[in-house]
Amino acid sequence: MSPVCPLNPRQRDLKHDVEGNDIALHFSGWCFTISREIFNKINGLDEDFGFWYADDATVKQLNRIGIIPTLIVDSKVEHLGSQTLKTLSNDEQYEKTQGQSRKFKRKYLL
Repeated sequence: MSPVCPLNPRQRDLKHDVEGNDIALHFSGWCFTISREIFNKINGLDEDFGFWYADDATVKQLNRIGIIPTLIVDSKVEHLGSQTLKTLSNDEQYEKTQGQSRKFKRKYLL
């Protein structure tokens, strides 16, 4: 399950918990809760992704065992808006974003 971010316009007006696989709506960033049982079933987090697409990979892992993430509207977290990314050089930013995008597509979509 994942908490709502009040700064996310897609989540702001939701009144009920909602299941789904939409990244940044139902499952966002690295702020989520997962039981040890499910963690073990997915064999841990996919360590190929250390920044962007880590949440996408986790959703794919969950889906493989029949789990659909749930956004919990009574739980809130305020994301700080790429504060880590802003501290990196342009080359490092590119690798952590577009580089991760290419890797995700090769691993999970092709």
